[in-house]
Order: sequence, then C-alpha cells, then structure tokens
Amino acid sequence: MNGCIKCGECLQVCYAYQSGFPGPRRMAVEYQRVGKLSQDALMCTSCGRCEEVCPSGLKITDAVVRMKKDMFPPQNEGQMKVLRLSKRTNYSVEPKPYEAPAKGKTLIFPGCVGVGRLAAKPENIISLLTIAGAEPYINPDLVCCGSPLLKMGAEEEAERLKEINYPILKEAENVVTVCPGCTVMINKYYGINALHILEFLQSVSLPYQKKEEIKVYLHQPCHLSRGVGKHTEDIAKNIITSMPNVILLNCGSEENCCGGGGGVLAAHPDLAFKAAESKAKEAKSAGADIIVAACPFCAVNLRRPKILPAMEFSEFLLSRLK
Repeated sequence: MNGCIKCGECLQVCYAYQSGFPGPRRMAVEYQRVGKLSQDALMCTSCGRCEEVCPSGLKITDAVVRMKKDMFPPQNEGQMKVLRLSKRTNYSVEPKPYEAPAKGKTLIFPGCVGVGRLAAKPENIISLLTIAGAEPYINPDLVCCGSPLLKMGAEEEAERLKEINYPILKEAENVVTVCPGCTVMINKYYGINALHILEFLQSVSLPYQKKEEIKVYLHQPCHLSRGVGKHTEDIAKNIITSMPNVILLNCGSEENCCGGGGGVLAAHPDLAFKAAESKAKEAKSAGADIIVAACPFCAVNLRRPKILPAMEFSEFLLSRLK
C-alpha cells in the first residue's frame, strides 16, 4: 500500500466518505503503516470504486477487509447478529422453506437472500431457467457462500461454510448464481467456475409478452460490475432493451452504490438507507416506474425507502414473460 500518491481520486467516488467515513486512503493506507484499527472500517461497502479509479492500482478494498479481520470478533451488534445467525443456520439471512428440483443439469446457487425469500426466490429462478431450457436444480445441502462473513472479518466462519459447499459445487456440471457476491466468492475464493445468471441468459431467447409500458431505472450493482465484470452492464442493458414496452432510462447515477454492501446494511442500516433513498429519489425524478437490480441484496436495500418498487433482475424478467 506504499504506492499511494495521495491524489484523492478515491475520495471523489467513495459513497461512504460522503457519509462520514474517513476515506479509502486513510483506512487502507494509514492502517498498513501504523496498524491503528478503527470501527469506521464497518462503513465501507466494498463497492470497489476506489480501486477502479486508483492510478496506483492499489487493492484498497482488500486492505479494509484485512482490517476487519484484525478487528474480529465484531463489536457491532448488527454484525454480531449475522455471525450468530450463520453459526445457528449456516445462512446470513434467516432461511425459509422453498421448493425446487433436487436434480438437473444446471445447479442454482440460491444465496442467502433468495433462501430467505426476500428477493430472487428460488421458485422464481427455477421457473425462469426452466423456460430458458437450463434444467435447473438446487442441492438442498448448499449453504451461505461465506461472502458476507468474509467481508466482516469472520474468515474462519467463511471457511467453514466453504467446506460444506465446495464438494457439491465441484461436482456440478454447471453452476449459476443470482447474487453477484456469491458469483465472485465461488469464482475467486472457491476456485470454481460459476456464471452469474445474466451471463447465462445473454444468449438465450425468451418469450417476452407485450405488456403495459414501464420505465426502468437499471441499478448497476457494485459487486456485479466491478466484481463479476463490466461486461455484465452491457448484458443487462441488452436484455432490458430487447423486452417489448420496457423503456430503459439513462440517468447517469446507475453505477452509484446503493449502500447495502460490505456488511453496512447490518452494521449501519441508517447509512445504507440514506444511500438507497438518494438513488430511489433520483430514479423517481427521472420518471422511473421501477428500479431493477441484478443483485437480490441491492433490490432489498433499494426498496427500503418505499419510494419506488425495486425488483431483482431475474424476477423482473419472469414478470414480463408469457
């Protein structure tokens, strides 16, 4: 981290900095030099914008995650609740019963938000991918990928969950995820190839129905565009614009963080709400009827202000099919 040239580029794009976070440079660089821990690290959403603009190519987000690891166990009640839930249920969101085929050709990794039935519900994902000809299934023994735990510094707990998932995923013919955080975790931390559902659907022709006209504000999730890859932005736009009577708005703020990532929704729900509220107001001012996000976690946070409905991308697609 000694390559920091103190240019301040990271501060210009950091959502958390605008809400009182000391800033990526101070957190990541100064900690590396003086080893001073700070609870302010819990305000970082791990959005990756700082790394995207850093002229020195510093791994700032990783440095903040290492700080969280050194602070473990968390003293923040919200993150302690997530840790206790994981130890009790193997999920970071309270799991609820769902129905899905246990055998097929394409293994769906449902993710905690899906299993919690908050967004990207397993039944809806199965229905969509069945129409797409994927022969989808979900192994009921799958648990949280561990990404939420890793981002709060609970490396040992994340490793425990990986040991449960790894042999199941390794044997799968194809793995498709709905949550981009899961996609990145499985690809990079597990070393197993997984496709985000957008990547899977990009070459699939779906039978869209010509329904009522609707104006869409397409939120670009941080862990999708800067984790899975920028190519996903074009895929999402191409799919949306291929749908009859769906108007894609271009507001210029689509890539701004919703505020819910990196454990911030658990640790500082007020800050996560503030960011989501700002995005929802922008979308409504632009004339949007709905916010669509290719991340169930973003969809959940963006609907919290109750300004506009927010749907996970796959469920929005399903709603426009015959």
